[in-house]
Amino acid sequence: MAHNYNKSSDYEKTWHPIANKFYFSKYPNSSLRRYEGNTPASLSFQKKDIDVSVIRDDKIVHISEKFRQNDYGDLLIELYSKYPKTKGWMHNSEADFLTYFSPKKVYVLKKKELIDWYIQEDFESKLKDALKVFHEENVEKSTRQGIKFQTKQGNLINVTLIQAFNQTRGSKWHTISLAVLWNDLKKEGLGVKDFELD
Repeated sequence: MAHNYNKSSDYEKTWHPIANKFYFSKYPNSSLRRYEGNTPASLSFQKKDIDVSVIRDDKIVHISEKFRQNDYGDLLIELYSKYPKTKGWMHNSEADFLTYFSPKKVYVLKKKELIDWYIQEDFESKLKDALKVFHEENVEKSTRQGIKFQTKQGNLINVTLIQAFNQTRGSKWHTISLAVLWNDLKKEGLGVKDFELD
């Protein structure tokens, strides 16, 4: 069954009041600026993987938001928004933080720290052949496949390749992501923080 991009976008918007409440709890006396819609200003921020900015005094914090229907215990890293030509948000982000919402918990980490780790591990070239086979064997469907990955720190971690087969108004494309357990990211030294949601 094809994944519907427009439905996903509508689902994410239902999260905005919950996300706003969380930001105000961490940044009292601040204001928020969301980058929604198709205005030139909003689109320029969206292209930088910035969904919302928290403004407090003279300081602005840019945030990339991700929302999932369940807490699977992992971070879903978008490798390709349209495989194989258009790379995902790991390659174009200028956000300061990633906030990753699930029904009962939000995970927060510095975006640069995540990107630096991703580049250092060289996932793109190390998984290139596996991605090609994974995609070719599953062209018309959404699917997942677990693999083991040896990190430069010597940790053998379990990661999951996930392909979403998208179809909207006659257009078809594949989004490919990599799911990494939060506990493995912590083992790798990333400063992941998590907070319970009210």
